[in-house]
Amino acid sequence: MKTLRKILLFPLGLIWGGFSYLRRRLYEKGWKKSLKPSVPTICVGNLAMGGTGKTPHVEYIVRLLSEKYKVAILSRGYKRKTKGFVSTFQTIENIDARLIGDEPMQYFLKFPKAEIAVCEDRAQGIRHLLSTPHAPGIIVLDDAFQHLKVSAGLNILLTEFSTLFTEDNVFPAGNLREFRSNAQKASCIVITKTPESIVAEDKEELIRKIRHYTQTPIFFSKYHYLSPVPLTNKAKMLGIKKDVTVLLLTGIAHPQPLIEQIKSQYSRVELIRFPDHHAYTERDMEIIYQKYCLKNPEQTIVFTTEKDASKLVAIQLKKIVSLLPIFMIPIEVEFLFDQKDNFNKIIQDYVRENERNSFVLGTKN
Repeated sequence: MKTLRKILLFPLGLIWGGFSYLRRRLYEKGWKKSLKPSVPTICVGNLAMGGTGKTPHVEYIVRLLSEKYKVAILSRGYKRKTKGFVSTFQTIENIDARLIGDEPMQYFLKFPKAEIAVCEDRAQGIRHLLSTPHAPGIIVLDDAFQHLKVSAGLNILLTEFSTLFTEDNVFPAGNLREFRSNAQKASCIVITKTPESIVAEDKEELIRKIRHYTQTPIFFSKYHYLSPVPLTNKAKMLGIKKDVTVLLLTGIAHPQPLIEQIKSQYSRVELIRFPDHHAYTERDMEIIYQKYCLKNPEQTIVFTTEKDASKLVAIQLKKIVSLLPIFMIPIEVEFLFDQKDNFNKIIQDYVRENERNSFVLGTKN
């Protein structure tokens, strides 16, 4: 049935992909204007709709560069309640996910000294960032591979191990935003969420599939789950005891790797799943609290993702959230096959070659 649906929708995918291709050509030919920023600009994006691990890879790049440079992250701010350009440097009080979106809020909590900005029009957002006295020396664009109003200097394209773009089709027949061939526009490709158990034969097969579309460098990354961090005072007081029941709260696109990780460590895990980018309400938290109360409270804890935690800290949820022993599970990106230094070199070489503009603007630390 699924195969039949793909066949029937394939012509519509060709139309969708055709429009995307034409749009790219208009920008490439200069018939539509594209902003080339005066500071090094790194785009982290994908061909597919949904989560491929952009957030932890953006964080990886910011950690790599922020000791030496003044870095800003610019995002669309998906599902925020505001419009236009909003920056954490402009808004001092009451910054929450409703104002800037859940992923930018996660960046803000992790990198309070970096400027986190959101704008539907990234070109406009960049102009705002560079017009201030505290203008950044480097801009990292979150999910902007299709945002052609900006011509980023370095494009990092992510594709998930379990749903490689080479096996997918253009929407609505599949999950791609544009044709597979546009992978050739990337500076490098990262296959994300790669299982650590991958063997050399599988690695080479994946590379072979991607080489059909592009000769750009290919990297493999995986998630490294760090120790749970208490989000509430109740979590700090209770701690994590042996043989606990875990209520795993997620509102992300692809929670399966996290589910497998938690189940490998705890024997009793109950999933509480919401849609990606879900905006938690007091009613949601009341339902979760009721589930918690039906368990043994002394032997029950709540685990959640960093993205979900960025919304649970909202002022309007504080009262009921404080009643729960909630821990967040931080994740970091690690590169496999000793590729870390080569990936870092691509980033650092690009910045070094283009940082002269930072001196012109006086934005380098």
